[in-house]
Amino acid sequence: MRKLFRIFLTIVYFVIFVFVINKLINHFLPINLLTDIITLVCWVIALIASVALAEYTMKKL
Repeated sequence: MRKLFRIFLTIVYFVIFVFVINKLINHFLPINLLTDIITLVCWVIALIASVALAEYTMKKL
């Protein structure tokens, strides 16, 4: 059950990060190839951060 909750937390954190990243990038940067590459890099970092936050949250519970 805890593993399922950890996966759920990871998905929730990732969706929140992606939403914020897309809003910031679309607002501040022009649309071109470099912006797409920056977005993908940010998504990878967001995935790593969401896994780490889910682990941290599970330890605190």
